[in-house]
Amino acid sequence: MVLVGGVCVLISGWNPGIYLSLILVWALPAIALQLAFGADILWHFRKLVALAILPIFLYISAADSLAISSGTWTIDPAQSTGIFIGRLPIEEAVFFLTTVMLIGFGLTLTLARASQVRWITWVNQILGCSSRYFYEKGQTKSSLYIISKRPGE
Repeated sequence: MVLVGGVCVLISGWNPGIYLSLILVWALPAIALQLAFGADILWHFRKLVALAILPIFLYISAADSLAISSGTWTIDPAQSTGIFIGRLPIEEAVFFLTTVMLIGFGLTLTLARASQVRWITWVNQILGCSSRYFYEKGQTKSSLYIISKRPGE
């Protein structure tokens, strides 16, 4: 729904909502893909994910808020909704949060053993290889080569 709303704001040309809409249209599909692949894995590692996301989000939000309030840079009021969290425009907070979420989710999913097994299983299914074939060969540096071969090749 948020993604559809973002697209509608972009189409409508409402200038104050364009920056926020662009952020949502850019980030939400990738976050949705990560959640579709491994929401259960992210939930399992929720404390680690929170520790990866929250401190960095808070730090860069504080740094940006300081830079804006000191005049180091500005946000064009015509391009902003005018909603603030302290001195930080909501668009900046959403950008930082979604960016750090993409990175935190991506790293967690990349490093989690359950993700690696899930990915291998999916690729094997797509390529028509049996999971048994892959596991008999074992994981090596040439894993991509192994999973791309069908039995008998």
